[in-house]
Amino acid sequence: MKIDKLIFSCDDNGDYLKMWELTSKICKLTLGVTPVLFHITNEYSDFYHDKYGIVKKIKSIPDIPTSFQSQVYRLYGSKFFMNENIMMSDIDMLTFNKEYFFNSIKNIDDDSLVIYESDAYDLSREETRNMFALYRYPMCYILGKGSTFIKLLEMNYDFNEFCEKIYNFDFGYDLPFFHRDECYLGKKIIRNHNEINIVKLKRGIENVWNYPRRINKENYKSYNDRMIRDKEYIDFHLPNDYINNLKTINEIAKKILVYY
Repeated sequence: MKIDKLIFSCDDNGDYLKMWELTSKICKLTLGVTPVLFHITNEYSDFYHDKYGIVKKIKSIPDIPTSFQSQVYRLYGSKFFMNENIMMSDIDMLTFNKEYFFNSIKNIDDDSLVIYESDAYDLSREETRNMFALYRYPMCYILGKGSTFIKLLEMNYDFNEFCEKIYNFDFGYDLPFFHRDECYLGKKIIRNHNEINIVKLKRGIENVWNYPRRINKENYKSYNDRMIRDKEYIDFHLPNDYINNLKTINEIAKKILVYY
């Protein structure tokens, strides 16, 4: 198995759209993979190329927050890449360790679905027990063909219906909207796991708030320079206040491009 494209999404709010240039640059230059952005906005466009990736504007639907629409469009957008291996990612995540991502899947069949971080919401850990962790997997770093996602999610309808289905889905308990994409995906994986080969890799996560080998956004200014030089880091979760922290972010990004 290999990775053909990384899928990102965002709406017009906050700093997320401003992260795209750096996120796509790191993806393209370190992984050699094409980044794809689905931009939920007030107009529609065909795919077009920008400096490092491709972008498609999606006209938002009424009555559902655009932030939620951008979360779930990553799944829906898989239909555009039926025969390519696409990996879901977050626009505030710099993903750059090619050796880690490619070596983990080199012996896996192309028709499988790979969950890189299946241990993220392990119920044996106390901090995840109140995070709606039952049948939940992180959206970031799930890999499969577009056709595999279509089969898994039974996605034979337009985006309006798909988005409304997840938005109004009855999980049997109260669930904040920003958790729904991962929990819905988890339920579909459990339901359809006999039809698709689900490969659950583990990252060695012991705390969902502090991933190993990640430059975490809460303490990114204390990153380990040696771990960059030795190519031990896997990714970098960008801080929320992106614009006001660009000096340090760009310093880290330049080192990533040198060593990875």
